[in-house]
Amino acid sequence: MTLLQPLLHDLTCTYAAPIQVWSEQSGLIIDSGINGIYLADTRLIREVSLNISADDVHHLSGEILSHRHTRTTWVLRNADMATDPEVTLTIDRTVAIPPADPAPSPRHTRSPTPPRSPSPPASW
Repeated sequence: MTLLQPLLHDLTCTYAAPIQVWSEQSGLIIDSGINGIYLADTRLIREVSLNISADDVHHLSGEILSHRHTRTTWVLRNADMATDPEVTLTIDRTVAIPPADPAPSPRHTRSPTPPRSPSPPASW
């Protein structure tokens, strides 16, 4: 069996360095290939699952709104629903890094120098 490199054009990546989220185009993060949530080069989460009590679940659309924001929409149907779908599920994925606390600046506690009184002329 020949192993292939991951086909990245078949995946969706949402990222804000150093965090990356790789998923199927449907938005699902399944335990396959490089799918998962990474911090730099370390995979932290391999799979994310969502259990839905519906008879029929169909992927409707996927949007890449920016490198940090993706959205996927699903249609959910049950046998007792009307012919037209009544329920949609939208997965909004945003990757954001909170701003780091700035390093404290050194504080100079030296009090201001008081003004000098004129010194008497020097005698030689």
